[in-house]
Amino acid sequence: MTMKINHYKNDSDVSYALGIALVFELIKTAPKLLTRIFLSPGLNKTSEKVEEIISFCKKHNIEIVENSKPFNVLAPKGNTFIIAEFKKEYQKLKNDEDHIVLVNPSDAGNVGTIIRSAIGFNFTNIAIVSPAVDVYNPKSIRASMGAIFHTNIYYYDNIEEYIKEFPNHNRYAFMLRMLQIFQKQLSNHHFHSFSAMRQVGYLIILRISANQ
Repeated sequence: MTMKINHYKNDSDVSYALGIALVFELIKTAPKLLTRIFLSPGLNKTSEKVEEIISFCKKHNIEIVENSKPFNVLAPKGNTFIIAEFKKEYQKLKNDEDHIVLVNPSDAGNVGTIIRSAIGFNFTNIAIVSPAVDVYNPKSIRASMGAIFHTNIYYYDNIEEYIKEFPNHNRYAFMLRMLQIFQKQLSNHHFHSFSAMRQVGYLIILRISANQ
């Protein structure tokens, strides 16, 4: 049977984690999402982590494919020797926890870095307001260093849709310009200002916290 591997597309049901660290993190934190493992013919299979990955796949009947073709398509630079294919999953945000809301983020690498930083501050619920980059782009996965597998991520068509779902959360605009825009466009909703806070990144627009 011919194995068909295509370049990643936003409308695909699956994405890819490239490299042993990301594959191991996926298996450790979200194993139910794993669909296939690709091994490069040049991979050192005696590595402890590689042995664990292979053992896990055999135990749970996860397909293992040893072939160079996926690497030619997905990792043509030649410095990746293991790839995990996994199902994309979008989970509703938890109502009783703090959220980070990203409004119209456009750079996959930046979004991955933000997710990694969010996990460092114990934020595990991330809302993304469209139009926006695909958070499951392999560039985002790589930049998140696996942190994406620890988060609940959900897309909203606009900020009003998000506020309607979480009306009792306090809203904090991270950027003065965005605070002014939201106060003008959403006059019925109150946004708090962090007047002393420095701008920390043009993609981080709001921090939404659970109302205590």
